[in-house]
Amino acid sequence: MVFSSLLTKSVRPCTRLLAKRTIITSTRPDFEPQNALLQDFLTPFMEKHADRTAILDHVGGTSITHGEVKEMIGRIANYMIDSGLKPGDHVGLASFNHLHYFPLMLGIIAAGGKPALCNPGYIEREMEGLFVTGAAQMGIGHHKNNEVIQNVCNKLHLPPPLDVDTIVEKSMSYSTEIPRIPGIGIHDTACMFFSSGTTGFPKAVETTHDNFVSQIMLLGLEGGLGLDENSVNNGFLPSYHCFGSVIGMTVLCKGAQSVCLDGFQPGVFLEANQKHKINFATLVPPIMVFLAKHPMVDNYDLSSLEEVICAAAPLSEQLENDVKKKLNNPKLNIRQGYGLSETTGAAICVAQGSTLPGSIGEVVANHVCRLVNVETREEVAQGETGEILIKGPCVMK
Repeated sequence: MVFSSLLTKSVRPCTRLLAKRTIITSTRPDFEPQNALLQDFLTPFMEKHADRTAILDHVGGTSITHGEVKEMIGRIANYMIDSGLKPGDHVGLASFNHLHYFPLMLGIIAAGGKPALCNPGYIEREMEGLFVTGAAQMGIGHHKNNEVIQNVCNKLHLPPPLDVDTIVEKSMSYSTEIPRIPGIGIHDTACMFFSSGTTGFPKAVETTHDNFVSQIMLLGLEGGLGLDENSVNNGFLPSYHCFGSVIGMTVLCKGAQSVCLDGFQPGVFLEANQKHKINFATLVPPIMVFLAKHPMVDNYDLSSLEEVICAAAPLSEQLENDVKKKLNNPKLNIRQGYGLSETTGAAICVAQGSTLPGSIGEVVANHVCRLVNVETREEVAQGETGEILIKGPCVMK
């Protein structure tokens, strides 16, 4: 059996999973994989919830419904094809969070392109590295970084770049029918995330249609995220990052709503949570520190918050308790998860309805893992630090 070795990490897995087992499995029932491209998998859900708000721009005050997202995917896909995008072309997508980020990303994928999701805040030298690593053949920017993208495209002899707003505006006259691109299968690359900036220059992680669909399915299962039609998510996580991306896709799958925020600004973040009665928050430990310790938090009503999913770095049991005490919200449940761009998001997490302070929980459905010594590759004993080896349908191409 071959496992994908992803990275070294010290963890506290559930005791019952390690005892006398070589392969650590999930207690959650497996799901039946879907033989579907990402856009085709999401389409029925967007049609089902067509009249419900999908994404709301807190600062701009504008919003789009699930049905409008589906229509925009078709419009943008047909516009991109008309603009010269060919099946298999790599697209450097370097946009900040935007009301139309997910329609654009999915539109490029539906047109047969492979978006390389770039950090839009990178300086020119860094952005050039991402475009080269992602083998970009065209670039798309945002009004905040258009000059950087223009300079990178000029230097790499790429066509003049497009920007998000122009694409959205010009695509409005195109057909809403999502095009059928022959020759693309579920094991082909859908998009690329950039990963591992802490161990050298970021690498491009090839994420397939099947990887994405499998991740959305396991997050949507009982015991997964817990998103439903009544969920309002704080969409401040960067859409170019795997964490923000899969949450955004799961929102589209479950008929939920995401409040779009362009990054973390303390006052804006708290105002959005209070105004839109956000009840589902996907956070990272530095934001948890802010919620636990900053005095301005006391000036806002966060009583609507019921579920917090924290990932991307370890969260101590003490900090979990500090947040609960500060918010004084008996309904609030805090759960942790562990994952990577290389696993298209969650690989291990605390199940919906459970509380395991300080723990990342158990392996997700349809996946297995082992814990081994980094040097000897032999299994580590209970309680020892080891490297996580993960196998499953969400592991990168």
